[in-house]
Amino acid sequence: MKFGTYLTTAISVSLLASCASVERDTGPAPITSKNAKFLEKAMKGRVAGEPVKCVSSFAGRNFTPVSDDLIIYRSGSVVYQNKLDRRCSGLGRGDDILVFERSGISQYCKGDTFKLADRTTGGTAGFCRLGEFVPYRKVKD
Repeated sequence: MKFGTYLTTAISVSLLASCASVERDTGPAPITSKNAKFLEKAMKGRVAGEPVKCVSSFAGRNFTPVSDDLIIYRSGSVVYQNKLDRRCSGLGRGDDILVFERSGISQYCKGDTFKLADRTTGGTAGFCRLGEFVPYRKVKD
């Protein structure tokens, strides 16, 4: 191949990469009415605490996607909201399995990454990163 072909290819790849970064909208992702009801029920009677960087994976139950940038994680009586650092396309559908690459064995932490795995084919897509965990605890009467 000639230098001109390499240059044209390099420019094309750069343009495609810049377009892909434009699609990474960091604004809030839309929530379906079903997921909004789920979120309302999960947060009912709870008050937000100070964000934490890590949560234990031992007492926790599965992550539940709410939108393309928001996940709920339950650990004992505490419900955590995790706002991802950017949208994770397809997460809000809630029909994929989250496959994590964790920084620690016994915890999930801000910055840990995961992919979405299709339940039928097992194929993975996406590259998503956790944000801080905001704990929500029941208000004592």
